[in-house]
Formats: sequence, structure tokens, C-alpha cells
Amino acid sequence: MKNSMTDMDKLWVTVAKLVYPVTHNNHLVDTAKIGKEYQSLFDDKISASLISHLVSWKARNLDKENPSRGGSRNRYFFRTDDGMNPSFNGGGGYRLYKNTDSLFDGEGKDGPTCPREDKIPEEFRFLRTWYLHDYQDVAGQRDIEESLVEAEILQSTLPDTEKEMLTKSRRGQGVFKTRVAMVESSCRLTGVENIKFLVASHIKPWAKCNNQERLDGSNGFLLSPHVDTLFDSGYISFKKNGEIIVAPEAIEVMAMWSLATTKSRPLTEEQERYMQYHRENLFRG
Repeated sequence: MKNSMTDMDKLWVTVAKLVYPVTHNNHLVDTAKIGKEYQSLFDDKISASLISHLVSWKARNLDKENPSRGGSRNRYFFRTDDGMNPSFNGGGGYRLYKNTDSLFDGEGKDGPTCPREDKIPEEFRFLRTWYLHDYQDVAGQRDIEESLVEAEILQSTLPDTEKEMLTKSRRGQGVFKTRVAMVESSCRLTGVENIKFLVASHIKPWAKCNNQERLDGSNGFLLSPHVDTLFDSGYISFKKNGEIIVAPEAIEVMAMWSLATTKSRPLTEEQERYMQYHRENLFRG
């Protein structure tokens, strides 16, 4: 059954297996990792022509009026430097295609973002299920929603300084991070205190907030990047007393990362108001 897959389908399975189960934009893989995993899974070397099908976005990104240019419609991969934006060189690596990438396509560019289920051996179908339900729909739709909200902010009549503060807060930067640091002093799981190495993460998602909530220091934690990934994706949450709660599928990852589950620091009343939203709408438990 493995050998009945097309080379591109094998390649998709390879990359999906390398990034599973992470949904964060910046989780990228390079050609060396892809080649090694491909050899392991299919006992075959990946061809140079197959690597060339990792879509270059240059033409498509530049020519909005001709969206079919710039690679196959069966575009399974996104070449990027920073995990978010298209890059001709793709120096940062590759990730699987997401719904959000349609923002760069222009109208009329369609096509599958993963193989059909009947084209994948049963042992790999869990990857397709994860991709459609978690990787693409959950993370991708959130990115789309945030991008649309940000566009509305930029087109609004708000003062430019306020627009800048709000858009920076989406990425956990600027005034928002400063305000969070006035409430939180360290990562709640790793104990890291140096703010340079911490992410200012919204408790209630940025796209679901009003402008006041987007800049409210009580609507955030300072988290180590890998902890931020767990929290932002709903794999962990917190009770009012600060006790961590972990989704079943994240227990093994927590142990492998040696993340403490016994540390607790009570939430303020203001933080708890936002955390209630997180527990009820994002937590996967």
C-alpha cells in the first residue's frame, strides 16, 4: 500500500509526521530532515525533482491577478523564512499548507492541501485527521480571524499610535508585554524570569477581545515559548488558585519537557475573568 502512493503524497506524509502534533507557525522543517525521514518511512531517497515541488511562492505572491501562477494547485507546502510569510528562498524551512496561506493566493487559486484519505495507508491516516481538525482548522482559522481583525484595525479611524499598539499586542509585543510584566514576573511553569526569553501570551485570544482587553496586562502571562505553544493551543489551562490543568494528549509532552505541574501562583480577580473564558472555550480537557 505504501508504494501505491504518489511521490508527493509520500512527501506530505513525511512532513506531517515531522511536525505532528505541533500547530505553531514557526515549527518548520528543512530538506535534510525531510530527506532523512522519507528514507526511514519509505526506504527510498527523495529525488531532487520532488524537492523542487516544495512550492516556491514568488510568482503567486507577486501576481495577485494571476493566482494560478507559482506552483502546482496541489500545493501541500509553504516555503517561509519566518513561519508566517511567503519566501522565494525559504531559508527558514517548510511547513504544511494552512488555511491562512490563502491570504497570499488571490482569488481563483484553489486545490487540495493534503492527499485524499484513500490515497494514504491506514497507519498514516491519523496524520490527515490531525491536520484537518487541529493543524489546519484550529490554528489556521485562528490566524485567519486575527488577520481579518488586524486589517479592520488598520483601516479604522483610530490614531496611528493606537493602531500600532493594538497590532503589536497581537504578537505579544510593545505596550501589552510591558503591562503584562507589571502583573507577571516569570513563566508559571519554567520559572524563567528574564523577559527577553518570554512570550507575552493573551489569556483570552486577541481576536476575541475588544481593544481594551487586547492591551490589558491582566489578560496575559509571560511564558517560555514552548509553554506558550501549549497554552495558546489549549493543551494546558489554569484554575483560579493557579493550579495547572493538562489535556490528556499533552501529558506525555509535559513529562518529556520536564515541565512542573505542581507549581501554583493564584490568579488575580482580573486574570480569573479572562481565564474562565480560556477554560471554557480553548482548553481541550
